[in-house]
Amino acid sequence: MGMKLLDSTFFVMKRLGWVAVENRMFHHGDRVLVALSGGHASLAMLLALVTRQRKTPIDLELIPFHVPDGVYGPPEQVEPLLSEACRRMGLELAVAEGAAPAAGHFEAIPHREVLLGAAGRCGARSIAIGHTLEDRAMGVLLPAVTQGRLTSIPEMEEIPVPGTPAAGPVTEAPLPGETPVRTVGVLRLLSHVEPEAVLRMARDEGLPVLPRQVEGPLVELRAVIEKYLGAKTGPRIEKLRNLATSPDRIRDDYMA
Repeated sequence: MGMKLLDSTFFVMKRLGWVAVENRMFHHGDRVLVALSGGHASLAMLLALVTRQRKTPIDLELIPFHVPDGVYGPPEQVEPLLSEACRRMGLELAVAEGAAPAAGHFEAIPHREVLLGAAGRCGARSIAIGHTLEDRAMGVLLPAVTQGRLTSIPEMEEIPVPGTPAAGPVTEAPLPGETPVRTVGVLRLLSHVEPEAVLRMARDEGLPVLPRQVEGPLVELRAVIEKYLGAKTGPRIEKLRNLATSPDRIRDDYMA
């Protein structure tokens, strides 16, 4: 990660910046919890944000945060790599304490709860996430199973978080005795960046590129989908079945 801006980094930073501006994701002085999964995409996203910070007038406080779950290897191997990468960017890594969500059991749901809790405690206005199979599965495949419809993954969504007074703006005036409902934004900053471009940037910048050790919730999700689909046929059914088999295609079809 030298001083010269590499072409691959410039490309990712430009696309990321366009998504942020188009969706008005950031405001001056925002605290942003940057979720680092252990994969190269979230690290590349963090570096692109750090680089963009030096070139834009919007002042953000970036807080790298990792939930250890074993998806990219044992915590004792993954955390030092993440910590060193953050240190080289001038940031300090924070790690979730307590029992981590078990890999392979729809961890996207408890992960979301851990991230929202951390954002509320540190006063973060939003959570930035990178390309994750879990987010794609939860955002596209699970609604298809539970609601019988295919939907798109938004670049940004506001999640209500009761009892977090520093997390964001009040979404509605509470009645007497009720807890104010505030929101934390979930930002998919890489939603318009090809995974290949992110990988190229990570390698050019010397970021850790770790292979996934487990598939997370996808094994279970595929079984649920097959049970749901049964003997059904048709174009939509076949598309859903293909997405369950090749989740990487979700980005191309639903994050365009």
